[in-house]
Amino acid sequence: MNLTIKESTMPKKFNSIAKVIRQAREVAGISQVELSKQIGYENGQFISNVERGLCSVPAAKVVKLTEILNISSKSITDAMTEDFQANLHQVVNHGKR
Repeated sequence: MNLTIKESTMPKKFNSIAKVIRQAREVAGISQVELSKQIGYENGQFISNVERGLCSVPAAKVVKLTEILNISSKSITDAMTEDFQANLHQVVNHGKR
């Protein structure tokens, strides 16, 4: 059986990266707006979305973000991997309904 799942029908969640970014930003004492601007965005909406688990961090921004927030590569990799696995699990299980 060939099963096609429209990606847009399943909301993705990024709770692990959200927690890592929020905690590191708060420890660093940096506002969402300031952090967003430091990684190349015009306002704080991007970091707000990340911290609410609505989106992840684009690969092109990961290194800069880890440098600014002093996040270890292991911590960010682990968080992004956990989110990927959770989203993949959701896709696979959705297809078994």
